[in-house]
Amino acid sequence: MQEAISLSRQQRDNQKKEEELSDKRARLAYLKQDTSGANALDILNLEKEIAQEEEDYTDTLIDQK
Repeated sequence: MQEAISLSRQQRDNQKKEEELSDKRARLAYLKQDTSGANALDILNLEKEIAQEEEDYTDTLIDQK
């Protein structure tokens, strides 16, 4: 029973993380549409943040196996 609960929480957490990453990717795509360069710093920071979160999430998935 405890294992089923743990697996359910794990799946919920994974889905939440995937949604967060998806939202950030969409925001990044939106910011990149601006050709004025006004959002260059935001774009750079968001790219770094996404890369780090993707790496962390990949590590989490590996640990879950």
